[in-house]
Amino acid sequence: MPLLEHIQIQQKDSVDLQPLSFSRISFRIFLSLCALFVFLISLSLLSSSFRLLSGEVLNDIISAVSNPFVGLFIGLLVTAIVQKSSMTTAIVVAMVAAGKLSLIHAVPVVIGANIGTTITAMLVSFAHITKKKEFKRATSAAAAHNLFNIFGALVLFPLEFFTHFLTDLALYITQLIKPFSNFTGMGIKGVMDMSVYPVADFFVIVLGSNPFVLLPLAIILLFLSISSFTFILKAVLMGQRWHQLQNFVFGTPLRALNWGIWLTAALQSSSLTTSVTVSLVGTRKVSLKNAFPFILGANIGTTFTAILAAVSQSDTALSIAIVHFLFNFLGVIVLFPLPFLRNFTIKSAQFMGKIAMKNRFFSLLYILLIFFLIPFLLIFWTKN
Repeated sequence: MPLLEHIQIQQKDSVDLQPLSFSRISFRIFLSLCALFVFLISLSLLSSSFRLLSGEVLNDIISAVSNPFVGLFIGLLVTAIVQKSSMTTAIVVAMVAAGKLSLIHAVPVVIGANIGTTITAMLVSFAHITKKKEFKRATSAAAAHNLFNIFGALVLFPLEFFTHFLTDLALYITQLIKPFSNFTGMGIKGVMDMSVYPVADFFVIVLGSNPFVLLPLAIILLFLSISSFTFILKAVLMGQRWHQLQNFVFGTPLRALNWGIWLTAALQSSSLTTSVTVSLVGTRKVSLKNAFPFILGANIGTTFTAILAAVSQSDTALSIAIVHFLFNFLGVIVLFPLPFLRNFTIKSAQFMGKIAMKNRFFSLLYILLIFFLIPFLLIFWTKN
C-alpha cells in the first residue's frame, strides 16, 4: 500500500473514532425527544380514530381477530410488511386503550408480530449473498432470531389458547404494579394533558373528527416517529466506536443478554440491533454462539415501546404490553439457562445456513412462505 494512501486511511480512521461532541449529542437527544413527542401524539390520534370508527368497521376488525389463529397470522403478516413490531404493538395497545379490542383477542396479534419482526434480519442476510460462507453465517444468525420466536410461539400460543395463561398472568401483574403505574401514569398524563392532548385535539378538530383521515395520519406519524427515534439514537448510542465495544458487548452470555435488552429498549427497534448482529456474525467479527444471547436480549428490549405506549393508558392497555413482555421474557427464561435448548436452536439455525449456502434460493423461498404465503393462505382458509 502506498505510504500516502496508508496515512490517509489512518487519518480517516482517527476522525471516525472521535467521539461526538457534547453539543451534537445534546442536539440529537433533543431531536429524539421531539420524535417521542410525535410518537405520543400519534398514539392519541390512534385512540381517537378507533373511538370515532363506525360500529360496522370495528365489527369487521374484531371479527377478523376474534379467531386466535387469524389474529396470530394478521400480526405476523402486518409486521412483516411494515417491518416494525413496535408499530404493530403500538396500534394494538391503542385499540385496547380505546376499548375497541379485548385483551384476549389482542394477545395472538402481539405473538404474531413477534414472529413477523424477524423478517428484517432475514432480509439483511442477503447483503452477504455474493460470498457463500458469509451468507451462510449471516443466514444462521437471522434464522436464530426467527426460530427463537417461532419456537416460543409453538409453546406459548397453545398454552394461551387453552388456558389464557399469559392473559391471566398479565392481569395479575397489572394489579400488583397498579399503585406504581397509576402514580407514573398520572405524572405522564399530567404532562400529556398540557402538551400532547391539545395538539392531538387540534388535529381532530381541524380534520373534522373524520376517522378515515385521522387513522392514516396517525399511522404515518407513528411510523415516522419510531423510525426517526431509532435513527437519531443509533448515532448517539452506537456511533463510530461501536466496533470497539464488540468484545465487551459479546464477552459473556449474560453481558450480551443485558446489552441486547438495554440497547434495543433505547433504540426501540429489535430489527436494528439484530440486523447489526447478523452482519457481525456474517463477517466473523462475532460467533453465532456469542451473539445468540444478545439476540435473546433484543427480544426483551423491544417490548419497551408497548410499555411506553400503555403506561398512561388503561389497565387493559398496560396488560397487553405486559403480555408482550412476558412472551419474550418467558422464552428467554426457558431457553437461556438451558444449554441443550440453546444449542438446539443454534444448531437448527446453522443447519438452515448450510442449506442456504448450497441453494441461495432457499432463503428467499423461506421468507415468502413463512412471512407471506402461509399467513395469507391460513387467514383466507380460516375465514372461509
